[in-house]
Amino acid sequence: MNKKKIAFAAILLLLTSCDDGKKKEEGDLNQTLLLGSLLSCSYSYEAYRQRDTVKNKAFPLRGQVGTLIRTIVFDKVESGNSDCKLSDIRIKSEASLPDGLTFDPIRRTISGTPTTVAPQNIVEFEYTISSISTGKSFIVTAKVDTQIVPAGALNCYAMAGGGYYTCTNYAPAATRTLAQCQDSVYCGY
Repeated sequence: MNKKKIAFAAILLLLTSCDDGKKKEEGDLNQTLLLGSLLSCSYSYEAYRQRDTVKNKAFPLRGQVGTLIRTIVFDKVESGNSDCKLSDIRIKSEASLPDGLTFDPIRRTISGTPTTVAPQNIVEFEYTISSISTGKSFIVTAKVDTQIVPAGALNCYAMAGGGYYTCTNYAPAATRTLAQCQDSVYCGY
C-alpha cells in the first residue's frame, strides 16, 4: 500500500511541475540580463571575445588617445529562441560617446579611435525586444561605462618571474598571458 501511495505522489508531483505550454503574460516577465530576458528572449552584448550579461551592470569601454578600440557589437545571445527580435538600438542619454568614437545603429557597433581624454561617463542605449508570435514589444536600456586616458597610459607590461603580464588598470595580482592582457577591456586594447 505504501508503494502505491509513493508512486501516486511521484506521478502527481511530475504532472503538477510540468510546463503547461501557455505563453507567459506580461505580468509574468522577468528582466534578468543587462539587455533583457523578456518574453523568454535572452539578449546581451558582445565585445570582441567578452560577454557581459550581469543585470544592471554597465559594460566597461576603456581606451587611450590614438589607439583604435576593439569594436563593441550589440548582439543577440544565441538562446535558440527564434521568436525573439532585437531592433532599434539608439543612444538614449544626453551623454555622448568620447570624441573619435561612433555608434553605428545599422551595424549595432561602437568603434573608432579616441582623439581626446574623456573622464568616466555612463552612456545609455535603448533598444526594442519583441516577440514575433505575439507582437508584444518592450523598450529596454543598456549602459556603457566609457573612459579615455592619455596616450601611452594603457600598456601591458611583463611582471617579475616571466610569462605574466598586467596593465595599469589591473592590480598586479591579476596576471595573464600577453594575449589575454591585450584582449582585456580593462587594459584598453
